[in-house]
Amino acid sequence: MVLTDEERKAKARAYASRPENKEKKKQSDSTPEAKAKRLEYGRRPEVKAKKKEYNSTPEAKARVRAYASTPEAKANATKRSTTPEFRAKGRTRHNNKRLKIFQAYSKRLSNSDVACCNCCGIHSHVDFLALDHIFGRVEMDSIPELVAIGYSSKLENNKLKDWIIRNNFPDGFQILCHNCNFAKGYPRNNGKCPHEKQTTLTKT
Repeated sequence: MVLTDEERKAKARAYASRPENKEKKKQSDSTPEAKAKRLEYGRRPEVKAKKKEYNSTPEAKARVRAYASTPEAKANATKRSTTPEFRAKGRTRHNNKRLKIFQAYSKRLSNSDVACCNCCGIHSHVDFLALDHIFGRVEMDSIPELVAIGYSSKLENNKLKDWIIRNNFPDGFQILCHNCNFAKGYPRNNGKCPHEKQTTLTKT
């Protein structure tokens, strides 16, 4: 009896679903040789392209969402997030994004090749610098050009950084040191750092 493709696939799935066969496959897949083979296969350009194409389909996105909502996936995500390696990678990604943004706006607004404050000009460690919403975080919700590309005052932390990088560092932001950023936000300064006020007075 000749089986159809669907019948062969169904038979293979039934065989693979048996507990003893699952355990055998698990042991086989966990060997160093098997891991190295999968890694090498996954690095092939044609495999990467095919995977990227599949991951962009509605079917693949739906499967990811469905799995992510399961207790098993949530438990695994929580477990991974508590490991030192995961936290270290997260800090590295965060710092790289922040430095990329600081350097881009410092180059554009301050003509500096290194991150610096756009107000006082101090070149400092990135931990002493901050991303400033020039016109105010909430007020920028009313700027059509920013809203058109997805800006929202609800964007914070990594979501805001990802949005800025994805949109090629849009106008409306600058880099300030914490002193200038705090002074700019102080109510009696009316949104201007004292350095800026001093410069204006000197020019007049």
